[in-house]
Amino acid sequence: MTPKKVVVGLGSRKGVTQYQVLQAIKDTLENLKLPLNRVDLIATGEMKSNEKGIIEAASYLAVPLKIVSFNELKSFKSSQCSTSPLVESKFGIKGVCEPSALIAAGEKSKLIIKKVARYKVTVAVAISN
Repeated sequence: MTPKKVVVGLGSRKGVTQYQVLQAIKDTLENLKLPLNRVDLIATGEMKSNEKGIIEAASYLAVPLKIVSFNELKSFKSSQCSTSPLVESKFGIKGVCEPSALIAAGEKSKLIIKKVARYKVTVAVAISN
C-alpha cells in the first residue's frame, strides 16, 4: 500500500522568518505524531509566493513548494475549510492554508488538522486519498 501524501498548507503574516515557519510546522506535526520528514509538499496561496520565510522553509525541508493560484483559492469550495475574516477582508477569499493544503493534496483529500495559528503562521495538514 502506498503511503498517503502529506501536504502542509501555509498562510502567514507578512515578513515571517524561516524559523517561525519551521517552528509552526514542527509543533503542528508533533501534535499529529508525524515526523518532519513525512511532509511531501508545502502549499500556499499566490499572495504568499514571495514570502521569504515560506520559501526558505520549503527549501530547508527539501520539499516542493506549490503555489496555489488566487483563482483556484477563490473558486475552491469545501465543507472542511473554515473562514478567516482577516483573509476574507484582505483578499476576498475564505482562507489560505486549508484550501491550499486540500488543493495541493488532490481530489478526495482531507484535512487531518484544521488551521492552527502560531508564530504568525497558519498551518493546516491534508492527506491524499
